Amino acid sequence: MALATVVGCAYGAGPAGAIPLVPGESTTSVPPVAATSTTTTSTTQVPGSTTFAPVAPSKGSPPTTGVPNVPTGGPPTSIPAPGAPPPPPIDVGPSVAAVNTDLAQLAAISSYPQAQANVSTAEAQQAAAWAGLAKSRIAATGVAAHRRDAAQQLAGAAARMASLALAAYTGEAYAAPGSPQASSATGTVATAGGVAPDVIADEQVLLDLVVQHTEKVFTSARGALRSATADSARAAGAVAAASAAVGGADQGVLDAKAALAAAARAATTSGAAAQQASATSAGAQLTSATSPSMSEATALADAPKILGPTVATAPELAAWFSSTGHQADTTVPIAQLAADYVAAGEATGVRADLAFAQSIVETGFFGFPSGGQLTAADNNFAGIGACDTCAHGWSFPDASTGVSAQEQLLEAYASPTKVQTPLIGPVGVGGCCPTWVALAGKWASSRRYGVEILSTYQEILDWVIPQRLLAAGLAAPGSVVPAPPGTEASGPAGPAAPSAPGIASKAPAPATPGG
Repeated sequence: MALATVVGCAYGAGPAGAIPLVPGESTTSVPPVAATSTTTTSTTQVPGSTTFAPVAPSKGSPPTTGVPNVPTGGPPTSIPAPGAPPPPPIDVGPSVAAVNTDLAQLAAISSYPQAQANVSTAEAQQAAAWAGLAKSRIAATGVAAHRRDAAQQLAGAAARMASLALAAYTGEAYAAPGSPQASSATGTVATAGGVAPDVIADEQVLLDLVVQHTEKVFTSARGALRSATADSARAAGAVAAASAAVGGADQGVLDAKAALAAAARAATTSGAAAQQASATSAGAQLTSATSPSMSEATALADAPKILGPTVATAPELAAWFSSTGHQADTTVPIAQLAADYVAAGEATGVRADLAFAQSIVETGFFGFPSGGQLTAADNNFAGIGACDTCAHGWSFPDASTGVSAQEQLLEAYASPTKVQTPLIGPVGVGGCCPTWVALAGKWASSRRYGVEILSTYQEILDWVIPQRLLAAGLAAPGSVVPAPPGTEASGPAGPAAPSAPGIASKAPAPATPGG
């Protein structure tokens, strides 16, 4: 491979310096960091932790004095002749657009199960609202019946009071019509109705008692009616509120189903996914669909970042690699190597699936072609320490350490602040390459380096997308070649979509050998 030394921006300020590129290319001025003692040995990660323990240095280990140049590799590149006009800019727009669209589609696929759950929740709320309305109506019916009873009791008491009042006024309460006089011990006495005075007195007492009782009944009935009327008003309000809740729940179900349909469209339509995917549903680096004719500066800003969440899982990375038909010449199985990438990504914040794609480019699908400065035994998957003037790239004691070294170096390139790189030593660059596209000319001399990484990453995503569609129930069984056993996409498969006309699952893209 034609390799270049590292160039880039330094963390610290100082006089401008120049680091030579490959022969025939111009130099790039960068402010160097202050020289420090950097006696460094290779280290390995202590299992189960992020602590690195020193191990014996091996061939190609970092220099023991000064700020080390950390040469990195890359795919072959053509070197322009001295005095030749500068080559035209590389149009990275299509690669950036394709990857961003795939990432957005994966985000939409990831959001689909939540949209399904939202429909279930809305339907449960709808059922509860209808049950509440039925309960409120039953309660209102009971209150209405109680109010009718109270009204009838009040009416009866009022009628009884009126009857007693009339009887008392006319004397009918104690008179015996047709008896003009009554006899007593003193003789015959003329009285109203012919009733003796002592009888009249007794009848009056009885009448007063009846009136008092009737008044109590009347008062009680009137209070019961007032209470029943208030209960009836409250019951009517509860029915109205329950009816409103039913209306809201019905609309919630319609909205949730519409959102589910939109999520299904976004998940199964690659072109529309970038516009429709939710920014909170995947944690991936999402951007709007990007025009292929974007400027190089726009592409650099819009390209996927080096730091960020990993999208493809370790089993998916391993399964994709198996689908390409390549055989990995590595010291550990490809499934373990993919797991090492994801673990190192969690420790460094580097997007491990893209680092995996970078290594595909660097190693020729982990084949380590003959004639290069590295072999499988070096456990070096990113050309670290390999350059045009180097005899051999660095070696690492095991695959996990080599992967961790790669992602530590990537973190140093991408981070705007200085980070610790115990497996590499002081790097002297920082914040120069926030995106993978920006690595071109810095990690490797090839101007197409970032494009190669993104193109490989797109192949990975285009293989993962159908698997995720199948797992989410958005692709019919049999329409997607299943992943090898034990490497399926993470997450339970959801129920199949009710209808999915026009759903087109992406077929795995053919593998392209790396540089």
